[in-house]
Amino acid sequence: MRSFYEQANTTLALCRRHQRPASLAYIDLDNFKIANDRFGHKQGDMLLREVAQLLDSYLRKSDISARIGGDEFVIFLPETDPDGVFNALERFRAHLSQSPQFQVCSVTASIGVVSYWRSPDSIYELINAADDLMYTVKSSTKNRVYLQVIKPEIGEA
Repeated sequence: MRSFYEQANTTLALCRRHQRPASLAYIDLDNFKIANDRFGHKQGDMLLREVAQLLDSYLRKSDISARIGGDEFVIFLPETDPDGVFNALERFRAHLSQSPQFQVCSVTASIGVVSYWRSPDSIYELINAADDLMYTVKSSTKNRVYLQVIKPEIGEA
């Protein structure tokens, strides 16, 4: 995790300096605990590795991802437009929910994404905003991607 924060903060500082947009996705796997209890921790660990590999296949080399909790992942996506981020994560979410190995255990993903046109000061600000948005997904429908675009105020540099 430390490596994630170091890389993300360094890249975020570059985005701010060059006035480039940045996005962060917070992913929580739906029904993972049930699958883990049903199939065992060894299978659960294998499932997490498969999810991480699938997720990586939808990311660019410049994106920075990490598993931050039992079944939670974050992805920092520098210099991205909101539509591109949403489309990539929606394809990941759909692939996950339609893949037989994940359907067997009903694992899907709730994803909150924040896109800033003017990058914030801290990676923690991005993580907290995306986490809040992910909980909105989790508490309403699950298995969705919610995107919030934050634009600078008029007159803001």
